[in-house]
Parts: sequence; C-alpha cells; structure tokens
Amino acid sequence: MWARNGLIALACAGVYANAAFAEEFKTGVIGHDDRKPMDSWQEPWNAVGKIYTPGFSGVGECTGTLIDPQIVVTAAHCLYNPRSAKPVKASKIHFLAGFRREKFISHSVGRCVRFNPGYRYGNRSDEANALNDYAFIVLKKPIHTPVVSFYDQDKVGNQDRLVHAGYGKDRRYMLSVHSGCSAYFRKDKYLANDCDSVAGQSGGPVLVKKGKKHYIAAIMNGRTTLHILNHNVRLNFATSILRYRDNFEEIKNCGLEASLRPGR
Repeated sequence: MWARNGLIALACAGVYANAAFAEEFKTGVIGHDDRKPMDSWQEPWNAVGKIYTPGFSGVGECTGTLIDPQIVVTAAHCLYNPRSAKPVKASKIHFLAGFRREKFISHSVGRCVRFNPGYRYGNRSDEANALNDYAFIVLKKPIHTPVVSFYDQDKVGNQDRLVHAGYGKDRRYMLSVHSGCSAYFRKDKYLANDCDSVAGQSGGPVLVKKGKKHYIAAIMNGRTTLHILNHNVRLNFATSILRYRDNFEEIKNCGLEASLRPGR
C-alpha cells in the first residue's frame, strides 16, 4: 500500500494518469492543517481582503486580492446568488482590505464585475468551465494600499514554493496563511496543489514567494482528484490568472461590451 505522501511525491514527478474535477467547489485541508494566523495589516497581507455578498452583514463570504487600486480578483462562483443562480449586483459586493476581527484597513463596493464570458454558474464538473471560474471586481472607490504584483513568469515551476491566504469560515475574523505548499500538476490554466484551504478561502490568492516578496499566480477554486497508480489522491486546485497581468486598463473599462480577453 502506497503512503499518501509517496503518491503525492509521484504526482510531483509527473507519474499520474489524469485529473478529475470534483463535483463541488469546496477546498479542503490536505493532511495536517498547516494554516497559520497572519497579521493582515502588514504587507502583502493588507492587499488580501474579505468579500461579502449580497450585503455588508455577510450572506456569502469569500476571499479576494487587490491587484490594482481599483481591481480585486476572486472566484466567479463567489459573486453569484446561489438561489437565483444570477450574478450579485456589483454595488452589493463589499471588499474589506486587511480584514481583522471586525476591523479593516479600507472598504469599497463594486462598480462592475468582469467575468470570463465562458463561465456558467452551477456547471461544477466541467473542466473548461472550472478553469473560467474567476472574476475581477472593479471597485467604485480605489483602495490605496500596496497591491500584490503578478508573478513575472508564464507558468508556476516545479521549484516554486507556494503560499495561500484566505478567510476560512472556521477562522472568519482572521486571515489564515499556508506557506511552503507545492504545485503537483499543471495543465494550461489549471494548478493542482497541496495548499490547505477551507470554505471561505475560495478566490484567495495562490502566491509564489521569491526572496521576501510574494507574487500572485492563481486563485484557489476547489478540489480535484489525481489518479496515481490506481490510487486517488485528493488535492486542491487553483486557476492561473497570469495571462491577465497586462490587461488592467481593459478590465477597468466597465462600459466595454467585448469579451474579457487575456493579454497573452
């Protein structure tokens, strides 16, 4: 019987058959819970914030990241009303940067939301749809706190150490961070990883750490299964957003009718 860690090591080496998307976009803890509480008023964590929908009191809760004073990136499914299966009005979406114990550094609501036109809410088991599960909230009022820069490579490499941050529902008033996790399977926009993540951390950043700096490469979306030597290994998956790093001006154009297109 292969130990779970041995199977994951094989996945890292590329020994797998394929990956299958989970039926639900629910992330999970991979083995031991390695998340640690983090001071969200310090860089770069002050650019990570809590997203509330549809009201300030918080019916839906997710995590978002400030990548520009006017742009927050998160998961698309976080911005839909689960009852109506329709997008929440942008003006009802609240972003609280540096949220900590009911206090925050800054707050803004959405002016518009830019979805990938191929995303369909509720279609949870389709791989192509899952890879379109990201959205950009254009804020009504800019937030002038240091933003998280994009990773300057086209893909996350085997040697890159990952960091994931988010506001889990088990620690909803404190930012949790898992440092030193890894990517095990890469396919275009898709990144299987062993970063611990729970409900509420959807849309949270998956960062690459280089020296003392953190760079955003993807957002956390759900769970997946790798089939390795007749064994199933559950991991979390994230969606790369690197192809949008040169598209900020287009993203901020709320009146633009054309489809949101990647920059590369």
